[in-house]
This record gives sequence, C-alpha cells and structure tokens, in this order.
Amino acid sequence: MIRSVVVPMSRVSEEKAATPIDPKMDRAIRFAAYQQLPIWLLTLLMLDFGQMNRACTVAIISQWLLITLITYRRPQNPTRCDLLAVRFGFIPIFVITTFAQHWRTDFAIAHPYANF
Repeated sequence: MIRSVVVPMSRVSEEKAATPIDPKMDRAIRFAAYQQLPIWLLTLLMLDFGQMNRACTVAIISQWLLITLITYRRPQNPTRCDLLAVRFGFIPIFVITTFAQHWRTDFAIAHPYANF
C-alpha cells in the first residue's frame, strides 16, 4: 500500500526562501548578462579567425566565476564594490584578456618553437 505525503504550503515557501539574494545583486547580475550577450554576438561576427571571440568567451567565463564567488560569499548584503564588480567588471576583464591574447599570439609568432 502506497501512502502519499502531503506537505503544508507554508513549509514549501520557507524552503524556497532559504537562499534568496539581494534585489540589488539580482539587478546587477541581469545587467551583466544583458551587457555580455550583445558584445559576445558582435565578436562572433568579426572576421579575425575567432581571436576576439575567444578572448570574449574567456572574459565571460571569468566574469561569471567572479559573480558566483561574490554571490556565494555575500548573497544578502553585497557591498557597493561588489555591485560595481558584478555590473561593470566584464569590460576590464575583456580588455585584459584581449591584450593577453595578443601578447600570446605575438610571442608565438616570434618564437614558433615555443611549447604552448
């Protein structure tokens, strides 16, 4: 004989609200996603053999790792610096990865026998 278990609705709502994030952080995360998607799509359209797209993809992955770390450490009360890093951190990361990739490419051209 199988018995069904009925869970009161108030208990389910308490379990859902166990790990909410601050609404400011939620808006910052949405802004970061809305900022990254068009830039990534534009780098897909560039005719540079995918170099900018690779740099952009690395920057997006790095930014989302940063967002995950910040959200894990302070989900309820992010500081102003956390919100700025989540909202606008993609641009400096993208610039750094772009220059790092060009430096790596220049090094590979100058030293063709380097083991990469």
